[in-house]
Amino acid sequence: MRSEFLLLMVFVIIITCSEVQAQSEIVRYYHVELQPNTHMPAYEKSQLDSIQLAHLANIKHMAESGRLMVAGPFKDGGGLFILNVASFAEAEQLCNQDPAVMAGKFTYRIKEWYTEKGLFTLENKN
Repeated sequence: MRSEFLLLMVFVIIITCSEVQAQSEIVRYYHVELQPNTHMPAYEKSQLDSIQLAHLANIKHMAESGRLMVAGPFKDGGGLFILNVASFAEAEQLCNQDPAVMAGKFTYRIKEWYTEKGLFTLENKN
């Protein structure tokens, strides 16, 4: 009787886990860390200001197009993008088009980032 009960419990757990997995959807984003370039060219303050304004305009454009989920600077320099794009190549293309990257102010590192749909609450903003 006890072994039958344990077998039944295992069966219920397997069915329950299968149903939960079937309901879960994994989504992929791209985590981009913008890192201060230690070999950045020398710029005048006015040039740096222009680069920063263009960088911020690019961030706004990516957000409005739905490709950028979140962005922000780190206290010690550099910053973060979470991109909602179809591929690593597209994430790389967006990074290479950023005015601050093009000017040599930042380098970047991209990582694929996975989460369960609905857990990243900003994904439902658009």
